[in-house]
Amino acid sequence: MKSPSMEAENKLYDKVRKPFKVVFMVMLGVFILGATLRLIYAIFVLLTNL
Repeated sequence: MKSPSMEAENKLYDKVRKPFKVVFMVMLGVFILGATLRLIYAIFVLLTNL
């Protein structure tokens, strides 16, 4: 048996969790993109120094 306050809490939790998930995914994407760009830059620097 669920109390109304529990259901309200769950709804609030869902409201908070969805944007947080989106922000997390965006941050992860930016981090991966940044790491990839740094790797490419490092390889480019190595090649130009040869």
